[in-house]
Amino acid sequence: MKPLRVGMIGVGGVGAMHLRCLGDLESEGRVQLIAVADPTVEKLPAEKAHLDSQGVRWHLDYRSMLEKESELEAVVIITPVPFHFEMTKACIERGVFVYLEKPPVPLIQQLDELIALDGQERVHVAFQWISSEPIQHMKELVISGRLGRIRSIRVTASWARAADYYSRAAWAGKMIACGQPVFDGPATNALAHMIHNIMFLAGKTHETFAEPTMIEGELYRARPIESYDVVCLRGEFSSGITFAAGFAHACEESVGIQLEIKGEAGWATLSRDGAHFESSAGEREFSTDYHASFGRSTSDFVDFATGRRDRAVTRLRDARGYVLATNGALVSSGGVRGIDPMYVRTFNEGPKLGYALDSIAERNESLLRDGALYSESGAPWARRGAVVDLQKLTFLDLEAYR
Repeated sequence: MKPLRVGMIGVGGVGAMHLRCLGDLESEGRVQLIAVADPTVEKLPAEKAHLDSQGVRWHLDYRSMLEKESELEAVVIITPVPFHFEMTKACIERGVFVYLEKPPVPLIQQLDELIALDGQERVHVAFQWISSEPIQHMKELVISGRLGRIRSIRVTASWARAADYYSRAAWAGKMIACGQPVFDGPATNALAHMIHNIMFLAGKTHETFAEPTMIEGELYRARPIESYDVVCLRGEFSSGITFAAGFAHACEESVGIQLEIKGEAGWATLSRDGAHFESSAGEREFSTDYHASFGRSTSDFVDFATGRRDRAVTRLRDARGYVLATNGALVSSGGVRGIDPMYVRTFNEGPKLGYALDSIAERNESLLRDGALYSESGAPWARRGAVVDLQKLTFLDLEAYR
């Protein structure tokens, strides 16, 4: 088969990882990168020189690339979240396959509009963890029935982030940037995979994703940002499976991802950011090579775009559970609540200045063990949110929650 002719929007930052993945597939004769689009060319001289040497054309505007590159068959979108909606819409209208980096879009009404436009379902949302060995292994345990009827899925993580994380881009830590919704935070950016994994693991078959019916959420800010850096949420699916998640960037010591599934006949856990698997059926160790997980996701997309796969691993409509849960958590919380500084301490200085909520590890342990929200585990800074019926949530006015 001829290589898939690909264009890429966004070259800097995590774009370097995607260029490597495309390069690996190009060496196998599976893809041909013919053009890229990025307005910050002056900040990327090494990338520009390398792509020039490969005969890859550089456009300063993605619309120019879509208009002028008539041979394009697929586009990889690796840009800040505020631009995902307009770029994905333009690519769908252009008729190409789309590899859209997670998270897809911030708001449920944006996602539903794209789903309606993507009638041929050519968009692959790149939640790379779905293609990873540990998540695939857990899904197999679930659908094989070895854990019995699933009762609960819970996940926690504390990934420390300093001031330079929030100063790296104009949209970081914002609810709205460049006039567009962002809703940046641990559950809607760095750890968005984990919310999406819950939806995948709750799906009835290997390729299906569940959508929650209700949610309770609590969003907090420990540092002076517009959006949130601490969050917990709890919800339920129509199947009766419950789920809970607790994430924080306001910590000094990072505690890796811990994902736990409990069934009537067994249990399974992932820890150490996905490296260690343990269950009632045995133990395993997995690689946490992020390049490998990105590579698998890109390979799956190419297989889909060239007809070797029947469908994208995560279609736009498969991401509804993730977007509903995060949007609903904000509605439930009533906005982002500031934590009284008496419960927060700072450490380091300058670009490494950090904020730590010292009780967060204890709160997440309680959530993982009992499914307790922060307000239910005795946190003096926490306030419980309302119960939100997600089946009625079709629109989120982000301005109302700033």
